Amino acid sequence: TLEGRFDAAERLIDEASRIGRRIEHPYARGVQRVHSAVLARARGDEARVLAIFDPTLPVRQGPMQWVQAFVARALAAVGRSDEARRLLDNLADGGFAAIPRNIRWHGTIVEVAHLCADLGDAAYADALRPLLLPVAQEHGVLPLAICYGGPVSRCLARIAELLGESDEAHHRYQEALDACRALGARPMQAQVLLEQGMLMVRRGERSRGRERVAEAVAVAEALGMRGVAEAGRAVLERGRG
Repeated sequence: TLEGRFDAAERLIDEASRIGRRIEHPYARGVQRVHSAVLARARGDEARVLAIFDPTLPVRQGPMQWVQAFVARALAAVGRSDEARRLLDNLADGGFAAIPRNIRWHGTIVEVAHLCADLGDAAYADALRPLLLPVAQEHGVLPLAICYGGPVSRCLARIAELLGESDEAHHRYQEALDACRALGARPMQAQVLLEQGMLMVRRGERSRGRERVAEAVAVAEALGMRGVAEAGRAVLERGRG
């Protein structure tokens, strides 16, 4: 999934799940759901994410806060922002520093940061920055299920953009893009290219920004990332008007 080989990922998710059930591994079902949800998001199918993780059901075990943030982002993406905000408020209860610093922390804090940006919550986003800055050169990874959430620098870019810090956002997007390219994370690279390109267009760098967006669309179309491809094409179409 990290590399964008989605068809292979789908086959391997099914194979791993069948092996896990055969040996009665306690995490077999949970790992399958996490992998399937991450794959659905990469493809741009947030409705599928909500079919995998029913937002009406409580999460009582496993990566609880990661699942809450992941589901909340899907809710925001399909227009159910009030439900998403309730989950964000729940995650922020007691302060983001209260999120346990265990093996799931990096993956969780990245999802929470993107949720703040998705909902446009500047206050919560700003409160997250002191936690993110010390790990700015690291990546969000959820162990056990082994899922990649992208570079922390992308979170910082989106937060800076939300807070009106255009230069800082552009710098962080470039850091994120370089990190994705070094890792071979093509789906995340497409996402960052789109976000950086859109920022550049808004900054008045229309030609260079549209080049970034066009590159994002090309990568997304090659990989089967419907959401990124559609968003990028919309940007390019508006620029022709």
